[in-house]
Amino acid sequence: MCIYGNMMKKEIQEEKLKNPGKFIEIKDALKMEKKDQGLFALGLLANILEQNGTEVVIDNDNKEEENDVGTTCLQFITNGLGHKTSYGLHFDFGIRRNQRLLNDKNEYEKFKERLKDKLSKDYNIPKNKIIVTCPQKGSFRVQVIFQSDDFNNLNIKDFTEKFKNDNDFPDLQNLKYIQQDVILSGCKLSKGQLDARGNRVDGWGVNEKRGGKPYDPPIGWKGIGLRVTDKYDNGNNTWIGMDNSKGEWCVAYHGVGRNLNSPDVKKITGLIVKGGFEPGKNQACKEYPDLNHPGRNVGEGVYCTPKINKAETYSGVSQINDKKYKTVLMVRVKPDALRYCKKEPDYWVVNGTTDEIRPYRILYKEC
Repeated sequence: MCIYGNMMKKEIQEEKLKNPGKFIEIKDALKMEKKDQGLFALGLLANILEQNGTEVVIDNDNKEEENDVGTTCLQFITNGLGHKTSYGLHFDFGIRRNQRLLNDKNEYEKFKERLKDKLSKDYNIPKNKIIVTCPQKGSFRVQVIFQSDDFNNLNIKDFTEKFKNDNDFPDLQNLKYIQQDVILSGCKLSKGQLDARGNRVDGWGVNEKRGGKPYDPPIGWKGIGLRVTDKYDNGNNTWIGMDNSKGEWCVAYHGVGRNLNSPDVKKITGLIVKGGFEPGKNQACKEYPDLNHPGRNVGEGVYCTPKINKAETYSGVSQINDKKYKTVLMVRVKPDALRYCKKEPDYWVVNGTTDEIRPYRILYKEC
């Protein structure tokens, strides 16, 4: 999978100037509906993101990205993390260790836990409120997002100093510098993210269940599969099963890039705003009792819905000549992470980690 969710607008612009032949123009992708439906779907998604202030390019490479860790820019979009600021931490452990951290999942997980332990200690924030993701090549780089508005504008000099002389975490003294980023001010999509095995047309799975919940099939939509097979849980694909077996995840939908200026639509779902992705400000179900976790409220999080028609109301529109198209992401939600209330059963909320909601198909239709 391509790990591009944290790229900045400036980086995207510079890469476009440096390697213009490497990318497919969005306007050209939008001409490919009959010749290449996958590329056309990426064009629709890119068009919606650009309408909302994100610089987007489409990579023409069909190959999967090396050092896949199961994190994609599409997953980043869906989670909508709720923060405009993230921090790129650049470490240099030497070539061998840098590569080991990129290639060895166990080694990377150990490193990630040590880093979260340190950040939790330094900033007095629970570890489950710290997200570490998007490892990259070169000097070893990871992205850190604090799930609290209190950490949106940390002093970078002070942040860096905390790593230099911490004897409790000596290996983390190899931090070179910290870069403050804007989440998804730039995004690179890639043909290598697609998997034609997941392509679908109208009406599959009527009157069935997925992950213990009724499945509302996206009738009338074209589905373009994402490359997710064998990419999670050490290759265990039970989460994406279609027979309602144990370990299967529920199906939901997430509208992308709805017109934010419309006064007629409640701003409930994970809104895309210029400068980043954040949960809707209304959080309509926040104070309601959570039916999936008795004794708790639904709380804040990213909204999705089990109803395709509901997701459609939160989908942006792409105008292509005399045609209009809507775009929705089809996702799986971990049943234990799902929160919902009796009053608004068509809204599901995910307020856990980034790995509890996974896109696996781009849906689009003419409207």
